[in-house]
Amino acid sequence: MNAAVCFSPHPDDAALSCGGWLALQAAQGRPAHVVTVFAGPTPPPETWSAFARELHRSWGDRPDPMAHRRAEDAEALRLLGCTATWWDYPDAIYRHPRYDSRERIFGPPAEEEALEDELVARCAAVAGELYLFPLAVGHHVDHQLLWRVGMRLAEAGRPCAFYEDLPYAAWEGGPQARLRELTGVWRSQLIDVTAQWEKKVAAVSCYASQFAELSREGQPLFEVLESYARLLLPGGYGERLWMPEGGAMDAIERARALYHGKDATHDFDHVLRVLALVRRIGPAEGANMRILEAATLLHDIAREEEARTGADHALLGAERAREIAREWGYPEEEADAIARAIAGHRFRNDREPETVEAKVLYDADKLDAIGAIGIGRAFA
Repeated sequence: MNAAVCFSPHPDDAALSCGGWLALQAAQGRPAHVVTVFAGPTPPPETWSAFARELHRSWGDRPDPMAHRRAEDAEALRLLGCTATWWDYPDAIYRHPRYDSRERIFGPPAEEEALEDELVARCAAVAGELYLFPLAVGHHVDHQLLWRVGMRLAEAGRPCAFYEDLPYAAWEGGPQARLRELTGVWRSQLIDVTAQWEKKVAAVSCYASQFAELSREGQPLFEVLESYARLLLPGGYGERLWMPEGGAMDAIERARALYHGKDATHDFDHVLRVLALVRRIGPAEGANMRILEAATLLHDIAREEEARTGADHALLGAERAREIAREWGYPEEEADAIARAIAGHRFRNDREPETVEAKVLYDADKLDAIGAIGIGRAFA
């Protein structure tokens, strides 16, 4: 079994974001295994979009850009003391016609449910004591996809941590904006990589094809990386991992307890399926995911009382959820927004979903009621 498995969206992300930590693992005699996920072969030129051609020029206009990037990655990871695997999933710029501009590659992701499900199964099959995934600072669509995969594994009980995506976290002054989008308060772990810093710099130096893309005017890549590492650990160099046990995972486990003994058609498995759906739909619709995820976790908490008294579970659950959200530390305006989303999610009442979060929850709840699952629920 690998001591740790680091899932990297592209050739360069692992070394850039947690290269010091990877070198530290090797120095301690527990080398990590890096899986670079979206490292598939360069497709034929006739399939390239104008945006892909623009990036190829930035990368040096090589005849086989992905083969070159994999070679850079192999040398960098060798310097860090890692073992490595490259999977053949295409980079987003080759994979989906939606991703045809810089704005879209760093925007709401396309619907790729089958790919996400496949990645969850494949990542889970890689043996490891700890799994690292990107936090998705910067919102690159491939990073967002792997973040969702990591969260699903964490919710299934796998030990997962999430690294700050660099240089995006440095450009944004930290991960705070990203963390505000997520449910709960995440716990951080600062790692002293001072002794490994030169190895990280040597590894990042292998990615010469990416220097233009990874630098901004007046902000050379290596200066940005060094400044951010020193900001994290004054007097040395630091990297930071984030764990959801203190926030998102606690919320899920607290919510699970509220569904103990519920009927099979609206048990917590249903809630988790709806949660997976809202995580796909919500970002594309511009939903506040912190509010949407909390509302999803609590949307059916009054089902049992409805069965017993005939009261509308959506309206009753909304009032209960408002109080629970306050207990969980949500401010008053967010607790109200959570309650509004829940109040409008039921098909059989006359309350229309009004907010984006309410509409996404309504749609996701109904999507779980169709198909094979819906047939099964009808006979439960």
